[in-house]
Amino acid sequence: MDHKDFDNDFDQHQTIQYDSDADTVKNAGRISGLSIAAFLTSVFGCTFLVGLILGIIDLNKKDGRKRGLSVAAVIIAGVTLLLTLLSIPLYILGIFTPSYLQYTEKSLVAQDTMIIDTLRVAIMAAMIDPAVTNSDPETVKEVMNNSSWTDIRSIGSLADSNTPGTMRHEIEAMIGMPLTDVEQKIKSHHTDQMRVVYRVKSGQVAVAITTTDKTGHKSDLDEPDLYILVGDTSFQ
Repeated sequence: MDHKDFDNDFDQHQTIQYDSDADTVKNAGRISGLSIAAFLTSVFGCTFLVGLILGIIDLNKKDGRKRGLSVAAVIIAGVTLLLTLLSIPLYILGIFTPSYLQYTEKSLVAQDTMIIDTLRVAIMAAMIDPAVTNSDPETVKEVMNNSSWTDIRSIGSLADSNTPGTMRHEIEAMIGMPLTDVEQKIKSHHTDQMRVVYRVKSGQVAVAITTTDKTGHKSDLDEPDLYILVGDTSFQ
């Protein structure tokens, strides 16, 4: 390259530089149109991603224009994006939680129904067991004549739990737990006033789990609101 070519290139570079500097000076103080577009699109939920992209593009330009709106657009769109990402799992959780809870409750109800049905069968078996009717006739008679809802813990006495041949002992042996522990095994939805109760009609045993009535008040054991019942449903 000779000196003439070098001088031409240098002059051309200087002209470009002067033009660039002139544009920068000319645009100084002006608001970038792209900045305005970025801000406007960022404040609308459906177009915030467009605003984010336009804001980033505008911030990378060097023409001397004001870009405060682009900074605001990037911040607004960024916060909106973050909130959107955080809300997605919450939304999914909101959809599936009721179904999960409903499924779980049904499972617990099934388990509790099995517990009290096993208890019902054990009471019936003890009522007709000759060994029990011979050794503990008073308790058997009391249970068989019990037509009102009664707490299962009232069958026999606590001492009977350790006395083979008594009705309470035989029932507890068949269900695999003391009658005082049955309520602790109930896991489905109930209230603090929940009781496991039984009554007998025409030789048929019914066992139920009580809860509160529809108004939320405690139910009377004389006519409890039956949450789960097994046995003769004519009792309900």
